[in-house]
Amino acid sequence: MDPNSTSVPVRTGRRPIRKSAARAAVAALAVFVFTLPLGCAVGRGDRAPDWQLRDTRGKQVALHDYTGKVVLLDFWATWCPPCVAASPSVQRLHDRFAGRGFSVLAIHFDDSGDPAGYARKHGYTFPILESGREVARQYGVDRIPTLVLVDRDGVVAHRQTGFSPDEEEELAAIIERTLGG
Repeated sequence: MDPNSTSVPVRTGRRPIRKSAARAAVAALAVFVFTLPLGCAVGRGDRAPDWQLRDTRGKQVALHDYTGKVVLLDFWATWCPPCVAASPSVQRLHDRFAGRGFSVLAIHFDDSGDPAGYARKHGYTFPILESGREVARQYGVDRIPTLVLVDRDGVVAHRQTGFSPDEEEELAAIIERTLGG
């Protein structure tokens, strides 16, 4: 992995395939079939798919619960160095726009790591939702972190893959415009 990268590929959990003609053909078909949803990335101007996940306290959370608010979806994982580097910026954005009809929902990509412990340790106060692999697939997320900004009408206003703390002010300006400020 490039140490300067601002995103990492997501892990699929698939095992390497031994070289044989039959297995190679099956693998090629499987790659084609399993990557089709990832080619359907939800982008700017698309309606954001609704979903339901549990937060780290066990409460059921759905995107439609946030209708009328601007929502930043942060697809991330505890094992992802660029995600960890982005978390302080995400918290600052959460704090900066609190009380203005803005929410951050951090969607932990998979079941590894301890997202609740990570948030507690670092003092993050935005909701962290667990087991988000299927939601990530719905949104076409193939690298993390991926940030998706959903406007008050449930339409994607901005999407970016990768994040550097240097981009915090640029993202803040996009959030401000989306809030109508």
